[in-house]
Order: sequence, then C-alpha cells, then structure tokens
Amino acid sequence: MSVQFQLRCKYMHYMGIHTQVVSTVETEAEALEWVEHQRNGGKRPKMSEDDPIRTCPMVRCPLKLPVPRYSYRRIES
Repeated sequence: MSVQFQLRCKYMHYMGIHTQVVSTVETEAEALEWVEHQRNGGKRPKMSEDDPIRTCPMVRCPLKLPVPRYSYRRIES
C-alpha cells in the first residue's frame, strides 16, 4: 500500500465549503512545507470557471474573494 498526501485548499462561502485538491506529494514533510509556504503568502490556486463561488449571482457579494484555508490529507492507494 502506497501513502501519499493530498494538498488541499478550502474556500468558505454562503453556498457552502468548497474544497479544491491542488496536488499530491509523497511525504508528510513536503505537505507541511507547502501548507506553511501558502500560509506565509504563497500564490493562491486558481479557481475553476464553474466554481460555485465565481458563479455567485449576488452582485456585491463580500465572499467573492474568500480567504483560503490550506491543509493536507493522508491518502492510501
């Protein structure tokens, strides 16, 4: 069984929480390093065009530019 770590970015909106898988890495140390880098000003992952947050029908929705939360998750394959 192989263990990898999914790098994840979560956005919260009134429509719910949207979780985007950014990438996978082989070690937990790499995952922790990525999370720290992102929290300290790393470039935000681009949201897809059909993302519920981007297609919000409210004209002046204050959550159109939500603050992302970064994390990782252990996956076994």
